[in-house]
Amino acid sequence: MSKKLQDNPFAALFCSVNDAEEFSKRQQQQDDHFNSDTIKDLHRRSSNGRGLSTTDFLEDLLLVTTRPGPYSSPRVLLNDSENLTTDTIQLLLFDRLLLENPNSHVVGLGREGREEAGRVEVVVYLSEVYDRCWAARDTPLSHVAKQVQAAVITNLATALEQPELYRGQYPDRQLCQILLKELGQKSAVEELAYELIKHLDEQGTTPPPLFDQLIDDVTKQLDQSSLMAVDYHLVDIIEFYASSPYLANILVRTPESKQNELHVLINVQR
Repeated sequence: MSKKLQDNPFAALFCSVNDAEEFSKRQQQQDDHFNSDTIKDLHRRSSNGRGLSTTDFLEDLLLVTTRPGPYSSPRVLLNDSENLTTDTIQLLLFDRLLLENPNSHVVGLGREGREEAGRVEVVVYLSEVYDRCWAARDTPLSHVAKQVQAAVITNLATALEQPELYRGQYPDRQLCQILLKELGQKSAVEELAYELIKHLDEQGTTPPPLFDQLIDDVTKQLDQSSLMAVDYHLVDIIEFYASSPYLANILVRTPESKQNELHVLINVQR
């Protein structure tokens, strides 16, 4: 971590490398408050380890099924797909994303979780899957959740690189809105963003334009705020950029006057 921060062209935002590392640790330890009963139930069922097979667990994470009913809770039925196993996660997740109207494929009784199961927006759906995996990170099947998270990152990168796969979806806008609202607020989103930029960096891909748009949105909102009424969640987003060599150059491209303002805000927050 220290070496990466020392190489970071925007490390001056932090008083020291130790401050930057402390920020990173603070974000990693941040507790999320999940309001979804689906996530709470997932954590309860996977923690006790009773009556929950790997397939059950995968269905709970992805909210899909390839099995005949009856269904105890809403799921998207993938009729013509292979059976859901750890070997078919990537394939079935992609099949689910390609559904133009997943609502029409939802099976199972009850209203709880039906909206999540039939989620149309591909990036929102992927983010929610990642959330559910995060909720299960300390359970006996956490290794399976990690496999699903890896599949989420791969499919998210594909959606950003090939948005034409999802007509009318605008994956970049969806992700930008999620990051603007939840980056720095939810550890699951923080980790998703980190893993995504790590994946893009390893692939040799330059930062997608959505990251420029996000920082533009953040600075515009900060411009409209007085120092006494700043939404410091926005400053958390700036700090996230500053702690990432992959994204820091975007900050460097901002006008020097803006950089000075951001530096002041971060110091005030501390």
